[in-house]
Amino acid sequence: ASTACLAQNKSDSAGVIFGGEGVRPVSFGGCAGQNYACTDLVFDFTLLSMITVPGTLWISDENGVYEPVPGGSMSVEGSELTALTAVPSNTNSAQSFTFTVTGRNLAPGGPGAIKFKYSNSTCDAGGTRSDGSWAMLGGTGKSVEGFAGSRTAGTGSVRFQLMSSRASGAASLCWKIGPFQYRSVQVVDANSNVIVSGLVTFLTGSTVVGYTPSDYDTTAGDVALPTFASREVVSITVIGTNF
Repeated sequence: ASTACLAQNKSDSAGVIFGGEGVRPVSFGGCAGQNYACTDLVFDFTLLSMITVPGTLWISDENGVYEPVPGGSMSVEGSELTALTAVPSNTNSAQSFTFTVTGRNLAPGGPGAIKFKYSNSTCDAGGTRSDGSWAMLGGTGKSVEGFAGSRTAGTGSVRFQLMSSRASGAASLCWKIGPFQYRSVQVVDANSNVIVSGLVTFLTGSTVVGYTPSDYDTTAGDVALPTFASREVVSITVIGTNF
């Protein structure tokens, strides 16, 4: 738990760290009988946090009253980004790009999987856990690929292809792990001090300049347009940018 479990609080989930909800033993040992009067209990936890937080292990019996386990105080080191390489400051609509992610306590899959998305609003204002909500077109939640390394320095890559029909716009890069809400990226140093806060990619959209055959925007002024027959296959050339 991240907060004290009061005697009157019998909830398995109130005040807990993600992954620390009430868990039953996976095995017993030193038992006088079949799962009776045992001296050893084994629990499996996968704790999740995006910052370093204190925690305490509590245990309850059949009465549902939680009591602290002696020596059960701990510090849960959060998942942190230590580098983001090749995140573009500018890109064009429909242009693919890939950047590299490095960090501590990162996982490419499982309950604490790391994900990124580009938002057309600030992620903190978006306020949901959905991969698609408030996302720039093409910027829905993406997993990290090619992940390798260790707990203290894991590295992988993320690929996006943002799209927009507007002339230009800004997209904010956001991230999360597991069930947490998306938030703006922050890069920290070895002491968890923030050295980069918030990254924005400026997106130039796809635009139509003109098309042929057309009498629009011609140097000769209005011109006679061809007449097409019903069911005739017609080719039109569209002229523009960032298709």
